Amino acid sequence: QDIEKINIVAKAESDKASVTGDGEISLLEGENKVEITVTSESGKEKIYTILITVKDENPIKVKINDKEYTLVKNISALEIPEGYKAVKIKIDSEEVGALYSDITKYTLVGLKDENGNIRLYIYDEENNTYTLYNEIVFNKISFLPLETNETLEGYQTYNETINKVDLECYKLSSNSDYCIIYGMNINTGEKGWYSYNKKEESIQKYNNELFNVNNEKIKNRKILIYILSATTLIFGITTITLAIKKTKTKDKK
Repeated sequence: QDIEKINIVAKAESDKASVTGDGEISLLEGENKVEITVTSESGKEKIYTILITVKDENPIKVKINDKEYTLVKNISALEIPEGYKAVKIKIDSEEVGALYSDITKYTLVGLKDENGNIRLYIYDEENNTYTLYNEIVFNKISFLPLETNETLEGYQTYNETINKVDLECYKLSSNSDYCIIYGMNINTGEKGWYSYNKKEESIQKYNNELFNVNNEKIKNRKILIYILSATTLIFGITTITLAIKKTKTKDKK
């Protein structure tokens, strides 16, 4: 249980074949699957799978949406997002490895599912909750979608998949290339609404001033239409009334 790394040496029978997947391997608690791929001169591949189990006397189990995960205590094999550093925290009275950012103020931990897949989760120590950490990188901007109670007037909600992440965003119409998302710029720690350009796959801070100007123009146009409609209606009623009066006058004569 104290072994964190091993070195795998693999050699192909043929000098013309190549081997990948060997070398120094970082291990996590529980089952670790290592795949060694041998590629022949003709390009044919054969995969050898090595299962390595690291004993964990006290595994920490986490249940999220009726699915059970195992907390990854050793973070050496985790991919560390930009701006985060390795720290030690206590969960269930046991010291475990975690990641922390001074910008986002979030603590991340690794959770492994029953198939051995590991994802990063935001750990809320106060409420003992875990939220999936979906970081999206746009043109050197790392963006973290967040939940919010705020809404955008004049927009409708749609489901979009951005960088393989399913998100709920605001759009003016279903065929619009612009998607408004609430979240945090991890590089600066600034939270708010951001505009994602689907065609360019770029993101920038959402400027609602332009929308407010357009919205005001739309309101003014609506008011003008109402006034013109009312004027036309009044003119029509007046014309009909005068016509009726003239008809009655003629009938009396």
